Amino acid sequence: MVFQLSAPKQNRPCLLLDVSYSMNTNDGRGRRIDLLRKAVDTVPNLSGTSIYCFSDECFKVRGVREILEPQSGTAMDHAFTVIRGAGFESAILITDGMPNSEEDALRTSAGLTLRIIYVGPKPVPDFLKRLAQMTDGTCESQDLANTKLLSQKISGYLPTKK
Repeated sequence: MVFQLSAPKQNRPCLLLDVSYSMNTNDGRGRRIDLLRKAVDTVPNLSGTSIYCFSDECFKVRGVREILEPQSGTAMDHAFTVIRGAGFESAILITDGMPNSEEDALRTSAGLTLRIIYVGPKPVPDFLKRLAQMTDGTCESQDLANTKLLSQKISGYLPTKK
């Protein structure tokens, strides 16, 4: 007989950050990854929130200083599998692009609620809108250079401190 252990359910959403190679792009206002780090660093109610970075792999980090440098592709499907395995049912996904496989990302997103903040060039990819709809989530676009507003949007999806 095989028993499978599962992680306890998490009440807070996790923060799921795209650190694929495209986050190295500098749109004239700084590298996307540096702007993302600045925004995350100023989220007032981030304490107690798990942060995961993903490209081809997905890693939990302990804080902004551990957010990885941009690398490789965008394996959203793997990231969704990892966070679900950690007990998360919801995530705030910040991404600037498309997954390696739309089909795999849609399939592995089942059971998650995703609050997607798209920080890439306009328009928002239709895939991300579909992903939000399929997960009973939301999808919105945010200018990454406005780190204060991005920080506020992230904060709005997190529980307030008691």
